[in-house]
Amino acid sequence: MRTQLDRIINGIAVHDYPADATDVTTVVMLPSLAQSRWSWVDVANQVDPAVRCLAIDMPGQGDSPYPSYFMSIFDLADSVRDVLVAENIRDAVLVGNSLGAAVATQLAVAEETLVASLILVGAPAWADEVARRAWLRGRSELLVGPDGLPRPTTKEAVAAVFGAYDPERHRMMWEEAQKAGRALAWTLWALYGYEFATQLESVAQPLLAIYGSNDWLEEQSIPTLERTVSDLHIETVDGGGHLLPLDRPAELSALISDWITHSTNAIHHL
Repeated sequence: MRTQLDRIINGIAVHDYPADATDVTTVVMLPSLAQSRWSWVDVANQVDPAVRCLAIDMPGQGDSPYPSYFMSIFDLADSVRDVLVAENIRDAVLVGNSLGAAVATQLAVAEETLVASLILVGAPAWADEVARRAWLRGRSELLVGPDGLPRPTTKEAVAAVFGAYDPERHRMMWEEAQKAGRALAWTLWALYGYEFATQLESVAQPLLAIYGSNDWLEEQSIPTLERTVSDLHIETVDGGGHLLPLDRPAELSALISDWITHSTNAIHHL
């Protein structure tokens, strides 16, 4: 197991996994909707120890406090930027799962010097506005009630996220949703207001998109990525679902390590 430091950086809760060398690549890991930095623990422990990993709770996630206002994707990206600036990190590899993929994309577009490359896991790259709104309505009905609080986690919700039902994942999803509380609702609204495909057109960095073969987003998202991203690489994890950090941490960590080690186009300073 790697050394894991629980830190508060600029008001944000972070798992910091130091590297066993100096002048190293830093991988910044951003969780999915209704998840926290803990979802990245198994991945971070298996990534090449020569790489520093930061797993971040964005505002309203995990142990990071609720903000005083509902935050947009732009605001969430700014909160991650402030962590990188406070740590004097440049040329980071941003890894985002689902919601985290949208935030990572926005930060890469807004702060090119801070981000060397992107790894988007289960990125919700809708084909068009009608598809985007339909998907978000479905997620809202599945996850959040009209009072803005999480709905009870059903077997159907677990199967929709992971591709198959599993009681341990059911417990995990319920616990994380309860911790998220109303943050689950406003982060869904943040996604409503973010035109992901449009922002992808402005990404200048190399981008690795990773999907589980059981991820309901894979089929409709990959054509959108292929249409909008200039330097795109795609990997599929056989049998994986939407939350690959929890579902297939060994396979995901291997893909991250390989991207850093062998993709010289992805890391500017290697």
